[in-house]
This record gives sequence, C-alpha cells and structure tokens, in this order.
Amino acid sequence: MFKPEGKLYRIMEFIGNFCLLNILWIICSLPLITIFASTTAMYGVIRDWSKNDDPAIIKTFFFNFKKYFLKSLIIGILQSLIMIILVSDFLFVWNIDGTLKYILFPLFIIIGLFFLFISSYLYPLVVDDDRSLKQLIKQSVYLAVTRPVYSTMVLLFASIVVLICTYIHVLPILFAFSITGLIHYQIIQRAIGKRDNSSIRVWKGV
Repeated sequence: MFKPEGKLYRIMEFIGNFCLLNILWIICSLPLITIFASTTAMYGVIRDWSKNDDPAIIKTFFFNFKKYFLKSLIIGILQSLIMIILVSDFLFVWNIDGTLKYILFPLFIIIGLFFLFISSYLYPLVVDDDRSLKQLIKQSVYLAVTRPVYSTMVLLFASIVVLICTYIHVLPILFAFSITGLIHYQIIQRAIGKRDNSSIRVWKGV
C-alpha cells in the first residue's frame, strides 16, 4: 500500500510537501519584513517543481530566500509605499462630497486594479529569469497591460481561496498559500508563453 511507486504513497507525498512548503512560508514570513523574500522563495520551489525537477524543498526554499532577498525586499518596499499612497487617496476621495467624488472614485478603482495586476507578475518573474529590477518592473507593467485576462484569473482565484479560508480556518496553515502559489505561477507561465505542457511530478522529500 505504501510502496514508493504506489499511487497512495505519491498522493501522501504530494500533500505532505504542499503542507511543508506552506509552513515554511508562514514561519519565514512571521517577521513581516521577510514576507517578500519568503514569497519569492516559495515561487522558486514551485518553479523547479513545474520544470519537473525534484527539489529538496527546505534547501531550495532557503537558497532562493537568500539569493533573492534584497531584490524581493526592494520590490516589497516599493509595493508597500504605493499601496499606502493609493489607500490614503482612496480614503480621501471616499470622504469628500460632491460630483468630484463620483469622478475620482472609479478612477482610483481602476488604478488600484492595475496596481494589483502589476503586482501579480512581480514575484513569479523574479525567479523565472535573471532580470534586473528595472526589467522586472517593465515586464510586469507590459504583461499587466497586454494580459489582463490572466491577471484577472489570478485575482479571482486568490479571492476564492480567501473566501474558502473564512470557512475552513485550518486551510491557511496547511495548504492555502502553497496551492495559491502553484496555481498563480502556472497562470503567469501561460501569460508569458512559457508554460511547460509536460506533466508535473511530485516532489521527492526534503
């Protein structure tokens, strides 16, 4: 029943490694400032998995965590600053009276969505190729403009996961982040035309 080549064994291994990656992400994100590098590291493991490699999850995670720490931190700080500005402007517009509110409010909704579209590409692209920060941002903007359907798919899937997690509270601890990361990465690979059509194998241990 539990032979390495058996289906049940492979399913258990698949679930176990998803859970391991999820817990790694949570633990390494606890200092908050490391959440950006932790997210990139998670995508690094998923990248190797999607290429049909069999990465040692813990080793690969921390290798990518260290390798992309500075770049991820810069991206995260820029994102946070832009988000603070957008939220502040949004709240300001929400509290003003008159016609101007109904003109600016839809505009900020569009700007906010475009920001989320750009953000959806950033971290998967960090580990996808060795791009400079400038190239990374430019390509993310380009993809957000030319691939809005894929960006919308990412946001919809993330919203569904959040909704499910409100009912199944143990899901974030076990699988939510790693599963979301996997689907997210696969969607982004389709968006940039680099999706490997070969089957994805299950990781082999740590």
